[in-house]
Amino acid sequence: MSEIIPLQVEIDALIQYAKSMGAEVKYVSPSEIIVSQFVSLKCRYGCRGYGKRFSCPPYAPTPEETRSILAEYQHAVMVRFRERDGFEGYAPPPGDPQTTAAWVHRSMLALERHAFLAGYYKAFSFSAHPCSVCAQCILKDGGTLCRFRDQVRPSMEASGIDVYATAKKLGWRIQTLAYMPDGRSTCDAAHTHTLLLIE
Repeated sequence: MSEIIPLQVEIDALIQYAKSMGAEVKYVSPSEIIVSQFVSLKCRYGCRGYGKRFSCPPYAPTPEETRSILAEYQHAVMVRFRERDGFEGYAPPPGDPQTTAAWVHRSMLALERHAFLAGYYKAFSFSAHPCSVCAQCILKDGGTLCRFRDQVRPSMEASGIDVYATAKKLGWRIQTLAYMPDGRSTCDAAHTHTLLLIE
């Protein structure tokens, strides 16, 4: 492995890389990330995807595990993707899935790899939404082992992170979404929040 790139240089590079994907980035200390038990209840009793993907509970880290993981890191960046008719300024290659979940997931893997190759071998990303690597998770067919473990990442909320409280703490405006009968959202643009741990 080559010499480690200075942290601030790498964070600046990650910010620019994320911007090229149509995202915003803010530095956050892992100690400022809010983990709450109630978030797991929302997954267990409020989400139709519970237990259907390896990135979701009960397979994702528990809040207790997430707190322990965060304690092993001193640096992190929160990445915010904005969606309005796709990601602005970032056109996906022909033939690639264009769903929000797929693009957020691939973008976070790319940012994680960027940090890893810069010498931060502990870099790890938390994505958003249920995993979109496979059209149908092998769990549905009774499988017990993910086919793409190198690509699957848990979402922040699946791991007990209070995304709303953490985003607000960083100064981002965030609100719950509701949809009208015609499918349009009640707000101008939806945002997806993710996290990259760097050490």
